[in-house]
Order: sequence, then C-alpha cells, then structure tokens
Amino acid sequence: MQEPQITAGQISIGSAFQFALDCSLKHFPLLLAVQVTMGLPQIVLATLVPGIWGTLLAIILQSPLWGGYLTILVALADGQNPSYGDLFKKVGMFWKFLLLTICTFTITVVGCVLLIVPGIIAGIHLAFSNVCVATEGLGPIEAMKRSSALTKGYRWQLLGIFSVQCVALALIGGLFIGIPLGIVAGIFHLDSKQLIHLVMPVLMVPLLILIGLVLVYCYRQLTIVQGGEVTTV
Repeated sequence: MQEPQITAGQISIGSAFQFALDCSLKHFPLLLAVQVTMGLPQIVLATLVPGIWGTLLAIILQSPLWGGYLTILVALADGQNPSYGDLFKKVGMFWKFLLLTICTFTITVVGCVLLIVPGIIAGIHLAFSNVCVATEGLGPIEAMKRSSALTKGYRWQLLGIFSVQCVALALIGGLFIGIPLGIVAGIFHLDSKQLIHLVMPVLMVPLLILIGLVLVYCYRQLTIVQGGEVTTV
C-alpha cells in the first residue's frame, strides 16, 4: 500500500478524513497498539475507581505518554515510520501535558459556561496545543499561543472538521455503543455506567485513531501554510 500523502494547502473535511482513513489502514497494527496502551489507564480505573476521580487519575496516568503518542502520529503524517517504542520517549514532558490539560480544560469549560459559543471558539484556538508541546517542545502557555496563531484564517474550516468529529462521536458512542450497552446491562442486571466506562474505550479505538490522525493532518497543513514545516524535537 502506498504511503498516504499530504497535499499542502488542502484543509478540508474530505482531505482530512481521507488521509486519516488511508493512514489508519496502512499502519493499523501500530496505531492499534498505541491507542490501546493510551486507553489502558481509563479502562483499569473505570473498574477500580469509578466516577470523576477515576477519570482524573486516568488523565494523570496518560500524561507521560501524550508526547510520544502525538509524535508518532505526526511522524506518520510526515511519511515516516515510527515504532511502538517511540510512545515512551517523551515521558519527561509529563508536567507540560498535565499543566496544559488543566489550562485548556479550564478555559474551554469557562467559555462553555458563559454562553457555549466562547467555549467552542476557545476549543478551536487551543486545538493544537498538545501537538505543539510534543513536536516543538513548547511550554503550556507558549503552546496555546502557537496553536491560536496556527488556526488564524482557517477557523471556519476547522470548525467544520471538528463538528463532523463531534457528530461521529455522538452517533457511534451514544447511539451505536452506549444504548446497546445499556440494554445489555439491564438484561444481565449489571451496573450500566461501569460497563460503559469499561467497554466504551475499547470499542471506540478505531474512531479515536481517526480523530488523532485528523488532528495531526490539520496541524501539519497549518504549519506548512502558515510559514513552513516545523521539525519535531
């Protein structure tokens, strides 16, 4: 299978999802292994520590892997051949990703509480903050500024792409996975919330792979059209 190619300047729903699909098919074994590893903390903690505290602990445990995870995805977008071991090469960025998660989450939630629209705008501005930390070695504040600068002039296109992702997550996660799991839980007298938290991350793996690849596709396109490619640190 030919290596998926990025055509500079094409930031559209069709081009982004076509690249993500081609790349996921080409590198599915690697992407599956990486995505499952990223999801393990959530799966384990959903059983041991249900509720919001389990989610928070999962975020903390995933933080050391975010640098390697995003670096792998960007390398694939650049036509390179990363390995599974690359997932663990940037664990030293743990605090950067943890602090960035706290900052972006707070800004987005406050925006949504105000009038929803400010939260959406903030989400678009900050969408590439994690990738900027992973690939450019920036700190949390610098990464948020860099992400906002990258999106300038392309926010409507990005809104369209991210909206399609949200619809896909809602349909697949809620309609095709959440509801059937709720029915199964009712039939076998299981805890529906715990079952969903345990099984959903596994069943959502293919979609999460596509979403990650769409993100880095848009990031790489924006670094090209906004002033040249950026070398991964």
